[in-house]
Amino acid sequence: MGDADRRKVKGGKLAPVGNTVDVATATWTNTIGDPELSAVWTDPDFDPTVRAFYYARVVEIPTPRWTCYDAVRFGIKMPPEVPMTCRSGPGRRRFGTRRRSEKEPRR
Repeated sequence: MGDADRRKVKGGKLAPVGNTVDVATATWTNTIGDPELSAVWTDPDFDPTVRAFYYARVVEIPTPRWTCYDAVRFGIKMPPEVPMTCRSGPGRRRFGTRRRSEKEPRR
């Protein structure tokens, strides 16, 4: 399950997950990477009286970009400098809670 064990760490970073996008058909397969990520982490400096914010970086597999879908739909060839794949979202997901003091108004 997953392929993290096949990818090697180089220069302190894990090698890219790969790319299964078929630009000619604007499709991809979800056959690489890990289907889920699970971890437990506890903030050793957590103080319930102090506001807290956490985020996690998520590596997502490439998918067809809107330019790829348009090229296939309209039967056009995009210039080589036009990106045809992307990773959904900015690659970051925010987790955790934000503590609000009693005096702070609700939003």
